[in-house]
Amino acid sequence: MNGKSEHAFKIGVTIDFPRDCRWLAFDDSLLRTFIGRLNSIGIERIHWVYYSAGHWDTLSRTAANVAQSLKALRQPMAAACRQAHELGMEFQAIIRPYQLGSSHAVVPDQEEAGHLTGIPCIGGAHFLLDPWIVARPELRVQGRRGSAGGSKLAAPITAIGLIQKDVSPCRLGANNIEIWTSSDNLGYSRRDVELIVEESVEVCPRDIFDADGKAITRRGEPRLVLALSGFSLPDPYILVTTNLSDFEGTFRNTASEIVRASGPGQRFARITVGSHKAVWNAPRDFRHGSLEFDAGHGDFEVCLDVNNAINLCPSCAQSRWQSCRQLPIPDDESARCKDGVIAFARGMNDFLPAAPCEAYQEVRDYWMSWVGDCLLAGVDGVDLCLTSRGGWVNSPDQYGFNEPVADEYHRRHGVNPDVEAYDEALLGALRGEFLDQFLLMARRRLNAAGKRVSVHLEPDAFNSDAPLAKARMRPGRINYNWRRWLRSGLVDEVLLLAEGWTPEEILVDKTGEEMLLEADASEIPVHLGQSLRADRDPRGQADRLEYASSFRGLAGYNMADISALYDREKAAQGELAFRDGLTEELGKAIESLGSRR
Repeated sequence: MNGKSEHAFKIGVTIDFPRDCRWLAFDDSLLRTFIGRLNSIGIERIHWVYYSAGHWDTLSRTAANVAQSLKALRQPMAAACRQAHELGMEFQAIIRPYQLGSSHAVVPDQEEAGHLTGIPCIGGAHFLLDPWIVARPELRVQGRRGSAGGSKLAAPITAIGLIQKDVSPCRLGANNIEIWTSSDNLGYSRRDVELIVEESVEVCPRDIFDADGKAITRRGEPRLVLALSGFSLPDPYILVTTNLSDFEGTFRNTASEIVRASGPGQRFARITVGSHKAVWNAPRDFRHGSLEFDAGHGDFEVCLDVNNAINLCPSCAQSRWQSCRQLPIPDDESARCKDGVIAFARGMNDFLPAAPCEAYQEVRDYWMSWVGDCLLAGVDGVDLCLTSRGGWVNSPDQYGFNEPVADEYHRRHGVNPDVEAYDEALLGALRGEFLDQFLLMARRRLNAAGKRVSVHLEPDAFNSDAPLAKARMRPGRINYNWRRWLRSGLVDEVLLLAEGWTPEEILVDKTGEEMLLEADASEIPVHLGQSLRADRDPRGQADRLEYASSFRGLAGYNMADISALYDREKAAQGELAFRDGLTEELGKAIESLGSRR
């Protein structure tokens, strides 16, 4: 590869400013101190996450420090760009077309949502959204009508099946299983029912994998089933738990697979599950608060026959976490974050939470207005990040069936993919074509202004067979034509990253390696992205940087989650104080590379 020899190795950071200023209110002086500190340790480039004015306004209503920062700076990106340029630093904006908000859902009665306008969903409403999409919810990526199944069925639930991943001995029975229900997902009440529990064994009909792609149960393997009956539940939210108080449970499966429900003489085609796991505000307490449904945790394992209390599990408490980390249950049988709860509601959400569909010209025009905002701010280029947290659902492959997509698919292939059998690859390719129309528009606009175009390539999320933890980062069924982008000269640079992966894992991954080779063949420099949260050890972060700099195919290194650099306890007191050791170690590593100015 020739990228390393032709391009100076540059060190950059990604700043997601609303996340940073949640901890500390910034004004022009404090922002200057912050950027100056980054520059002093050898940071040469800033990648700044763009938010529209309306989205900024929404976020400012959720945190006082964000509101104060916005009031003081007025246009934070423009202020940061000006300061960076004064120090001789490069400044690029990151736009995330599919993230017009987050998948965070709350119940409308909660104080957090009292002064915000949102979009209803199963379990509450999405509130942390760009007002543009709140006014146009029908432009979000749409679910497939042909898969909705039981979403419109209102019959009471008369039977519940609990499915264990294997045939391990079961300690659950009518004396310790409890059913709780809620009318609004804001606090659940126990139902006094004469529960009937019947145990049987069934053959697993398909391969079951967890969110990270680990095999849970293989097709044809036996698994234990508990059939619950003796009730008629009309409630929209139903929860199964136990009265057990220990963490020694073995009744486990993925959240989506561990429960099924049916009504009188009829099996519901689809239910949406929830547990104590949540994207934000975790862990939840079903007794007094809400649960989060259909938020991309369906393939995370849960363990039912354990303590369901809101207190910390032993593993997280020992690690001094403030709340359970809601991680997949480890293989070592430790008591980490096992939940003790499974809940469900009928149907599926009709749209992704906050991801607009690229097939609408109105959406592409709105995205182009972002490009215009970035140019007005004086940026040196624009990075395109095409994955997002705005579309986290349990079944992302069932989304991407908006009318323009379905109409064009029908015109080309003679069937309506929304309700008829269709070819998944053809649908994904079609949506990819619509996305490419926007990318070409952005390229032309930026080229005319003499600005660079960069694209984020994410080998973990771009793969069509990615596990749920990665696939949920895509806005439904879509193909990213990254090879075409590189070969056609659509982009000038690449930021290669994979959330949670080390540099070694990214660079030896088959798709990651192919991305490097394709970029090199097109003489496009590649910068490696890493999160500062991934390793809180200062020396460990420096080691990652040094490893990346020694890899011949890379032109630079970018560090995200910059708020990890400063002390949050002191930030709460209004002081910008950097954590001991981290900036110093990074500075030493950068200086040793000869990148320090």
